[in-house]
Amino acid sequence: ISFSAITLDQLVEKLTHPYVFDPKFRSTFLITYPWFTTTKDLLHRLFLRFNISDPSDALDLKNIRTRVLGTIKALISISS
Repeated sequence: ISFSAITLDQLVEKLTHPYVFDPKFRSTFLITYPWFTTTKDLLHRLFLRFNISDPSDALDLKNIRTRVLGTIKALISISS
């Protein structure tokens, strides 16, 4: 997978997509994110994604929140 022009918000959306989970992408992202953002900024964007106000439906919201929490858990595991 390669990305040529993508924003951090778009990366976070891909990372926390409600129906598509790519563990290789998540691992690669969590290893490389310090090259283009800070942990504080990443966590801020994950919190915004967790509190999304316009999901398609309640199941999307639940799945997005599950992905956000899984990403935060993986981030903590990698950091420790």
